[in-house]
Amino acid sequence: MESSSQDDYEAKEKVFYSAMISAWLNTKMERDKQLLGLSATAIGLLVTLLRTTNVNNVSQIIIFGLAMFFFLMTVIAVLGILDQNSKHIEKTLDNRDVNHKTLKYLDKIAECSFIIGMALIVIIGIQTAILSLDKK
Repeated sequence: MESSSQDDYEAKEKVFYSAMISAWLNTKMERDKQLLGLSATAIGLLVTLLRTTNVNNVSQIIIFGLAMFFFLMTVIAVLGILDQNSKHIEKTLDNRDVNHKTLKYLDKIAECSFIIGMALIVIIGIQTAILSLDKK
């Protein structure tokens, strides 16, 4: 009878472990999908702002261009992550040697470029507000 209890415990542990791995993967994938959506939206917002606001100097154009560049880098990195994730899972399931370096590198690029892009959007907002106050 004790053996049955041990088997039940091990079965529950396996189910728990499987559920935790699944939740972890879903969380990571969701984060990447959110970065992709937010970055694509930010690029659209920046293009709209460029067309509707009066860009008065070269520094504004450079900041807009840099922000779009960093959000584009985020989009490219996340697309690479999504592609590499499927290859990584296939290799893991086939018990082949798995290299995490590419995924880690792409993840850092996506994270850093998104943060820089967001900082540049804040700078654009502050700069636009200052210029609009100067005109009044």
